[in-house]
Amino acid sequence: MSLAPSSAETIIREQAARWAARLNDIDITEAEREELQRWLLADVRHANEFRAHNAMIVLARDLPPDLRNRLSAFAPSSSYAGAPETSGARSIWKPVVTTS
Repeated sequence: MSLAPSSAETIIREQAARWAARLNDIDITEAEREELQRWLLADVRHANEFRAHNAMIVLARDLPPDLRNRLSAFAPSSSYAGAPETSGARSIWKPVVTTS
């Protein structure tokens, strides 16, 4: 039995990370919020992963600034398949990619 996540799980995890980061951007639009809502309702796995990523963001905000800066090197790129487009928007915080 393999413990590696399936490609669908990986895509959902990556999309959730991008959505969690985008939700915390200062310039998220109402249309993007509606798109996020549709994405969350499309599959219970979306909401579960999204909650997990939001929890990580909350925890990361409490990290010392120097550690946050070092961890930002591991932030996901904007090239995730199916990730929300940010059109050059700047994120307040970059999520940390976790490995399974």
